[in-house]
Amino acid sequence: MLTSELDKELYQYLKNENYYSERTLGEIKKLNSFINQTWSRKLWEALDLDLKVILNDPNIQTRQIASVFEIENDRSQGATTFLSQIELIDRDQKMDIVVNLIVSHNAFIYLGKSHAHLSEYPGSSKALQKLFWALKQNERIGHFFQTKFYQLDLNKPLIHESHGSLREFVIEMKKRFAQLISS
Repeated sequence: MLTSELDKELYQYLKNENYYSERTLGEIKKLNSFINQTWSRKLWEALDLDLKVILNDPNIQTRQIASVFEIENDRSQGATTFLSQIELIDRDQKMDIVVNLIVSHNAFIYLGKSHAHLSEYPGSSKALQKLFWALKQNERIGHFFQTKFYQLDLNKPLIHESHGSLREFVIEMKKRFAQLISS
C-alpha cells in the first residue's frame, strides 16, 4: 500500500530532521503546522490511490475534508499521528471516513459522522455499502474496535452477509452472551 510506504518515509524524515527531540509547546505547534502543510497532499494522494484499490472501483471519487498532524498526540499515548477526514463519492452518494495514521505503527479507518450512527447502509452504491459493512462489523455490543487500514479486505465475507443485518447479529450475540453468563 502506498500509505504504508509514505508512513515509513515520513518516519524517516522526522527522525533524520531530529523532530523527535525536546521542544517547547510553541515549537511543537509550529512543527505540527509545518508537517501538516508539507505532507498533507502526499498523504492524501496515497490514501486516494489505496482507497480506490481497496474499494476496487476506480470511479469512486475522494475528497480530503481535513487533515491534522501531531508530533505528540495525548489521545494516542504520545504517539505521532496524522489524521485524515475523507469524503467518498459514488455518483450522488457520499460517505465520510476517517483514517488515523499512527506514524511508524499502523493506520486505522473509521466511519465518519455521516454514517457512524446508522445501523444499515442507506444508499445503493455497492462499493460504499461494502466498506460501510466492513467498518460496522467492528462495532460490538457496547464496544468499538478499530479496523486496521492496511488489512482492510472487502473481498472476505462480512458479518451481515451471514447473519442478515447488523441488528440481527447484535441480538444473536446478546443471547449468546446471556447464555454464557447464566451457565
